[in-house]
This record gives sequence, structure tokens and C-alpha cells, in this order.
Amino acid sequence: MNFQKTACGVLSFFLVVPSAFAAEIVDMPKDVVPQDTAYEAIVDFMSEGIFTGVNGEANLDNVISKQHAALFLAKVRGVKNPTFADVAALKILSVEPKSDELLNYATWTKMLCNGFNVPNCESPDPAGWFVPGMVIATSVNAIEDVKPFDFVSRRDVFRMAHMYRSIFFSKTMDEMMDDQELNLMRLRDMMLDVTIKNTEIEQLLWKNIIEAEKITDNMRVESIRHLNMALLVLLQKRETPTNSLLQARAQFFLDKAVQVLPDVAGFAGDLQKIAEK
Repeated sequence: MNFQKTACGVLSFFLVVPSAFAAEIVDMPKDVVPQDTAYEAIVDFMSEGIFTGVNGEANLDNVISKQHAALFLAKVRGVKNPTFADVAALKILSVEPKSDELLNYATWTKMLCNGFNVPNCESPDPAGWFVPGMVIATSVNAIEDVKPFDFVSRRDVFRMAHMYRSIFFSKTMDEMMDDQELNLMRLRDMMLDVTIKNTEIEQLLWKNIIEAEKITDNMRVESIRHLNMALLVLLQKRETPTNSLLQARAQFFLDKAVQVLPDVAGFAGDLQKIAEK
């Protein structure tokens, strides 16, 4: 049976999935509304743990320091707890800015080009160092009617970083599968932690399920998809532990995962123990 057919059947059987499930799961800052241009970016960055809010708010209209923006961009590039050494390694900035130095569009568009390795972003004219970055930002509709030395709002830092990541940055297939497997291990541990809410698990799990569908079919990712589905069943069992049918459903996907890739037997065994509880 084709995995996608199996997955569709299981998903429709277990629950109705909202089209914008992340927006309903993430505890959004109280000052962010769905109509905001940065809304999608904030949903994604919060679901990924890149942004957590400031006292329950996002303060989108505020300006931001160059230092803060550089560290944030390093997080978007995948560095969990970045320092300026990481910023320099990613070539976002070569000189550490002062803490009170505010970010302008000339610098921000250049930082985005550097951080995401955007081509044709160097200027032959030192005095016009910012021009290519501004031109590229305009061409991808990232900016409109702003001047190079206007200060950047937090809204545009979120929105533009999210846009550039989707346009210019892509991970290799192996890196994507590594991320999947790390998330699977994290999800296993979250399942066992009674202090973690089901919505937190659901948020990461659905992200993993969706991202797995973007990876070209191979045995490793097929096994990962089955493990994701087993975890989806286990999440429902965590919510309704008296449902005796769920253990067998989880076992179905665990067996499929091991059948495709025997190397995952140990991990599947961990999930089987969770199913038996």
C-alpha cells in the first residue's frame, strides 16, 4: 500500500487537521493578528523555537539593534544559541556592532544576502556597498517604498528573514533527514515527560510530518514517515489512554518502519514500550 494513501486514511480517521494548524497550536503574542504581514513568519519561528516573544508580545512596530538582528538571523540559519562568533562564521557581519547601534535597511538587506549566500550581492563601488542588497530585496518584493538608511522594524526583520529563508536557503536531503531523526528522538522524550502538554508535542510532530513529505522518497525517509505516524497514534493514546485500539495501530506503523529500515528497530522498541504503558 502506498504510504501517502495510508497516511491520508489514518489522518482522516483519527482527527480533522486544520489547514493552518500551527496558528492554532502556537501561543501567539497578544499583539500579533492574522492580518499582519509578519504573522506567518512569527508562527513558523515560534513553532521552531527561534522566537518566543517578549513578555507575551512581539513589539512589531519597534526598531531593533543591528546586534540583535544579527543574532536572530544566526538562529534562523539554525544556530541554537548564537554568539557573534557564529554570526561571523556565517558571514552575516564581519565586525561586531555596538549594542545601541540600530539596524537600517541598507545593512539588513546586506546581512540577509550574506546570511543566505544570495548571489550578485557585491558592489564594485565601495560607496554603493548597499545597492545590490536593496535591489535584490526590491526584486523579490521584500521591501517597497523604503530608503536605505531608514530604520528597520521588528516586523520587517521577522518577515524578511522568513522570506529570504524560503527563497534562497535550502538544506540537503541528508540534513533534512537528520533534522527529522533528531525531532523523532525529541518527540520520544517529550512523550515520556508528564510536564509537557500535548499541544507542544502536536506542534513539533506535525512540523515533522509535513517536512518529511518534502523529502525525495527513499528507504530512510519512508521509515521516518512511518515513525511519525506511530507517534501521531501515541499522541492520541496520550490524550485518551483508555482507548485499547491505539496500541495495535501504533504497532502497525512501528512494524512498517522496521520492515523498511531494520536499523530503526531500537528506536521503534522505545516507542513500543510507550505504547504498552
